[in-house]
Amino acid sequence: MLAPKLRHRITIERMVETQDPNTGAITEAWTVFEGDVPADVLPMSSGEVLKAGAAQSTARYRFVIRYLPGLVGKMRVVHDGLYFNIIGEPIPDATLRRHMTLVAEAGLRDG
Repeated sequence: MLAPKLRHRITIERMVETQDPNTGAITEAWTVFEGDVPADVLPMSSGEVLKAGAAQSTARYRFVIRYLPGLVGKMRVVHDGLYFNIIGEPIPDATLRRHMTLVAEAGLRDG
C-alpha cells in the first residue's frame, strides 16, 4: 500500500502567461496546479555544475505521488520552501495508474 509512505506534502505549480490589457505585454508567472499533494520524497544525488562561469550546487530528488492527470514535465514542485524543476515527463506506474514518479532538480533555476 502506498499511503503510509506519502508523509510529505508538496505543491505542484505550472507556468501561466497573461497579457496586460493596457500594454499588451505578456507576463509569465507560476500558479498552483495542485496543492497539498501527499508525496514520498527521496534524495537521489547532488553535485556541482558550472553555469555562467560560476559553480552552483544541484540536488536531484524523486517524488512519488498518487496518479495526477494533466501533470507534465514543464511544471515544478515546491517542497519545504524549495523549488524543484521536473526533469522529463512524469513516470506513471506500469499497471493501474495508481501512482507516478517525478524526478526533479533544485539549484539551477527557480523560475
